[in-house]
Amino acid sequence: MVLFVLAILCFVAVGAVVFDMARFAKKKAKAENPTAGLTDAGGVIYIQGGKTYYRLPKGEIRKIADYAFDLRPGSPDMIMFLDVLDIAKKEHATEVAAMKAEAVKNVKELGKDV
Repeated sequence: MVLFVLAILCFVAVGAVVFDMARFAKKKAKAENPTAGLTDAGGVIYIQGGKTYYRLPKGEIRKIADYAFDLRPGSPDMIMFLDVLDIAKKEHATEVAAMKAEAVKNVKELGKDV
């Protein structure tokens, strides 16, 4: 019976330590970039040293501005940034569609030649 009680106490202690470590890791990540925001494209826009940077989904970092953007949802800076991302996304989709249409055309011409 004593071993059972000790096992339960050890289990509770280990659970408390794991919970505290997870809480610490979450707060540390928030402290590193308190003004970071995720985008639909999968990247992260953040402020560091009074400048605004964007980390692309592949990990590349690009400087966006020499001043700190207002990263609150709905702010003029974020609306402008997200609008530009949407325009680029539409342009990319148009380019991909044109490339696919050209590929289909090339395959049809190849089929006629064969």
